[in-house]
Order: sequence, then C-alpha cells, then structure tokens
Amino acid sequence: MPLGDILLGRRLGNTEDHEQKIGPTTGFPLLGIDALSSTAYGTEAALFVLMWVGMVGFSVIMPITWVIIAVMTIVMLSYLQTVVAYPNGGGSYTVATENLGRKPGLIAGSALLLDYILVVAIGSSAGVGALVSAFPHLQPYLVPMSLALVLMMTIINLRGVKESGAAFAVPVYGYIVILLGIIALGIFKTVQAGGNPVPLVPPEHIHETTQTIGWLLLLKAFSNGCAALTGIEAVANGVPLFRDPASKNAQRVLIMVVGVMALIFAGLAFLANAYKTPAMSAEEGNYRTVLSQIVAAVVGNGPAYYIFLFFLLALMALSANTAYAGFPRMCRLLARDDYLPHAFAARGRRLVFHYGIWVLTGFACLLIIAFGGLLERLLPLYAVGVFVAFTLSQFGMVKHWKRHPEELAQKKLPWLPPVINFVGGVVTGVATLVILYTKFQQGAWLALIMMPGFVVLFLAIKRHYIEVNRMTSAHHSIDTANLEPPLIIVPVQRWSSMTEHAIQFSVTLSPDVEAIHIADGEDDESIMYLHRDWNQFVVEPLEAIGKRAPELIIVPSPYRHIIRLILDYVRAKRKTHPGRRIMVVVPELVEAKWYQYFLHNQRAQALKAALLLQGQQDIMVLNVPWYMHPERRAKEAGAADSRRDRLTGL
Repeated sequence: MPLGDILLGRRLGNTEDHEQKIGPTTGFPLLGIDALSSTAYGTEAALFVLMWVGMVGFSVIMPITWVIIAVMTIVMLSYLQTVVAYPNGGGSYTVATENLGRKPGLIAGSALLLDYILVVAIGSSAGVGALVSAFPHLQPYLVPMSLALVLMMTIINLRGVKESGAAFAVPVYGYIVILLGIIALGIFKTVQAGGNPVPLVPPEHIHETTQTIGWLLLLKAFSNGCAALTGIEAVANGVPLFRDPASKNAQRVLIMVVGVMALIFAGLAFLANAYKTPAMSAEEGNYRTVLSQIVAAVVGNGPAYYIFLFFLLALMALSANTAYAGFPRMCRLLARDDYLPHAFAARGRRLVFHYGIWVLTGFACLLIIAFGGLLERLLPLYAVGVFVAFTLSQFGMVKHWKRHPEELAQKKLPWLPPVINFVGGVVTGVATLVILYTKFQQGAWLALIMMPGFVVLFLAIKRHYIEVNRMTSAHHSIDTANLEPPLIIVPVQRWSSMTEHAIQFSVTLSPDVEAIHIADGEDDESIMYLHRDWNQFVVEPLEAIGKRAPELIIVPSPYRHIIRLILDYVRAKRKTHPGRRIMVVVPELVEAKWYQYFLHNQRAQALKAALLLQGQQDIMVLNVPWYMHPERRAKEAGAADSRRDRLTGL
C-alpha cells in the first residue's frame, strides 16, 4: 500500500463529498474544540493580570467572568441569526463583503486568518503547558513538543473532515464530562466548607502586594479573559459541513458549544476564587497552570488527576482542529474571489483544501519558534483578530436585514434580529477597542501590522488576476496571417538517443531546423567527430528521403558559458527573422528513479527557465522527454571517442 494511503487514507472521489457531511454529534467536537479548549486558559489569562494585586484579585474574577459570559451570549445570539441568513457559510468575510464592501470584507478575512494561525500556535503551546505542569522536567522541550503536536494535527486533518471529527469526539466529550464532574465536586466541597474548602494539594504561594485594583487592571483582565470567546466563528464558517438541515444543525452546535463554555468558565472562576489558585509564568521553574492547580486541589494528585490530564492534553493537542477546518475554507473563499492563488481552492486526495492546511501549519510553526512556545507571550496577540471579525460581521448583518426586509417579514418578531446584531456589533466593537488599548504594548501592535499586510497582499493578488484576465481575453477570430511553420532550434551536446528523439520530432514540425552545439573547451578532434556523426546519422538519412537536414552550428565558448550563448543565438535569430515564431526544442533525460536526478546537472530546466524569462511571445519552448527505463539500452553511437561517452545530456 502506498505511504500516502497509509498516512492520509485512500483518495476520495468528488461524488463522495456528501458522505463527508456531519451531524451535530460530530460537529460539536469538530467545530467546537477550539472554543471549548479556551476554557482551559481563559480563567488563567485573566488571573495572570490580577496576580499583581495578590489576594485582592480573586475578589473580582467572578464579576469579570460574568461580563465575559454576557459578551459570549450576545455573540452567540448574533451568530444564530447569521447561520440562517447565510446557509452556505456565513463567516465574517462573506457577511462583511456582501453588506459593507470589499475592503471591510478583506479586513474581516485577514483578521480571521490571523486568528486561525494563533489558534494553532496557542492550542499546541497550551497543551504542552498542561503536560509540563505534571512533568516539569519536560520544560526545556516546549518548542519541539509543540511543533510535534502541530505536525500530528496536520496529518489528521489531511485525512478528511469526517475522520477528524470522529477522532476528536472521545477527548472532547471526555474532557467535558470529567471537568464538569470535578467542578461540581469542587462546588459541593466549597459549600460544605462554608466557602473555604481545604485543598487536597495546596496551590502555589500567592505573593503579597499593596497594589490596588484600578480600572486599567480590570480592563486588562477582561481583555485577556476574552480569549475564551475564540472559536465561536468557526460554526458559522462551517455550515456547509453539516448535513441537512444544515442551518438548524449549526445552530444546535453553536448553542451546545456556548452553553458548555459558560458552565465551565463560570465554574473554574468560582473554584479559582475558592481555592485561591494563582496564575504563574511558564518561565518559572515550578510552573503549574491554574487549571491543574484547581483539579489537584479538588481531587488530589491521584489517578483522577492524571486521567483528567490525559483528556486535557488530548483536547489541547487537538484544539487547533477548528483552525484546520476554518483556515483552508477561508483561503478557498479568498481564492474564489481572486484574492489568493487559485491553488487554495483545489481539493486534495481526501476532499480537503490541502494547500491551506500546509500554509497554516507553516505559519503556526514560525510563531511557536519565534515566541518560544510560551503561552503568555502568544496570548496578547490573541482575540484582536476575532473581535474585529465579530464586529464587522454583526454590523454587516444589520445592513443585511435592511437589504432583505422580506426575510424579516417571515419571522415572528421581525424587529428582533437586527436589534440583536446591532447590540452584538456595539458590544464586540467596544471589546475590540478595550483589547487593543490594553494589549497594544504586549503584542497587539503586531496584529495591527499583520492584518493590513494581509489586505495589501490580497489586493495585489487581485490586481494581478485582473491584469491577467485583461491581457488574455480574446473577442476576435484567430489570426490567420502568420501560420508559417516556426524556425526550430535544437541544443545538442552530442549525438545520442535523446538528440535523435528531439531531431526526429522537430523535422515533423518544420522544414527549418537548426542544431546548435556549444563547444565549451572541446578540442578540434571532438568537434570533428561530432560533424562526422551528424553527417552520417542525420544528414544522409534525411536527404535520402527528400527531407531538409538540420544544419549543425558550432558556437565556441572560451569561458564555458552555455545557456547565455544559446540565448544570444536565439535573440540573433529573432532579429534576422522578424515576425517569425522561433521554437527551442529542449531534449531532456527523464530518470526512472527520483533520486537519480541528483546525478545530472539539470541544465535543461535552467535553459527552459531562461528562455521563458525572455518574455517574448514569438519565442516558444518545447520539451521533448526521453525516458530512461531500466530495460532500455543506449543505442550504439558508432566509433565515438571515449571522451564523448558521458551521459550528461543538457
């Protein structure tokens, strides 16, 4: 079985696309895994800011959490409208482009692409961070382990949508069941202890401080905690993945995802306050995540702790799946509209957009390496893109309802959808400003550079495609004025089967064929032998059947320039034959094994590239391959000197 089939599965046909459709049970882990995984570090992200005020910070973690849950609910209600209005995929790019214009749409698209890249980098880093919490001796290997997780995710997603969704079901559902059970047990113990439970494993020491809580600190904690909202957009983007009724199934998954997120997020904030579990830096030697401290405080360091850690690690390792589902589809939409290379719209062997998957992998690996795989360094870049996309999408939906009042007329409360979307746009817009203000110096400035950079790239690609379409459009009949056979030039190194194949084909195309040989340091005797072979094996046989034999042109090259002299010869012929097409026929050896190509100088490819770079419509390049099959034996070339027996070709 081929290696590709073993790693990625058999190639799927276009007619099997419907078999890759999913229902809510599979869609929940497939599209919700990123959003659900953010519960593992959302509380920690907020506490990381509050740790500077010591014990006082725990008194505000619950109010901040309720505000974040309220924003989360508003975003959910807004996207419930979007998935119905755009059943073919109502992501921010589509909504903003159709309703707000091209540039807002591109800003939304660039924001989503940036967010998806960060999802992969942060998800893998958080997964490794959870592992390091239990096994601190692994801390020096943060980067290689994170890269290994990204590569594993790449292979899983290249196998196809349905299989990746099934692969994620066990860790997602296992994580939810076990964590909700631990949260319920922790709340029960807290209530029994009158609000002061005794931890089975004490959390890390909290540094005392006299710093007070100000509005700026609260805003920073809120903006950090908003990382928990990432991933909600993926359900709206993934509506086409669902089986019919697609919109209803997407709505069910969205409600399930946000409902579970809210329960976990509120429960962890409550227990973090009850057990006083501080956030730590991954650069500290005794690093432990807030989540691992909470679980250890509730159930201890026994089997339950390690079972949960296993599911947590699996969830975080696979959390990037939302990005792997959304990023390639976002690239496909942009490629469809000529803002990215068209290759991004091509499906691979498993009906996934594989070019987008590989590009996402590359960018995520670069971020992991650049930021050392440290979660606290990557988080400031997070949430900027997703909240920009949220805002543009919601205001785009407000415009959509104005443009399509007939859709509102079919609803029981026609005034409600635009109000929900308007409120969602205002709330996420304010949150965007807060995030930019509080995270600017920590790294949000990089997002503000990357998003406009993406937009500039998109517009440049669009201009290129417009120019190509303008230059290649034809609205006239074929030009019959210049149908003369081309002047053919065949580069020749020696008389061989490759040369014979190229000359034989050339004389069938045109009576005007010239062979050019670049003599790079050869002696007169070698040139004499070449002339003898040419007369014996080319000129005499062709003239015997009434064909014009190609003339052999010898061009000396005292400085061993081969390609340059061929180009000069072609240019000279172009000047002496104005208006005539010139075809350069390049004989090329095709080896039986891929590794055998390293044994040859590949001058044929270099010559073809140089000819194409001339940019002249009347200069054409034709490649004539000669296949080196194992059973084929070279023809006897006559009594040639051993110096001419080298199989170097061009």
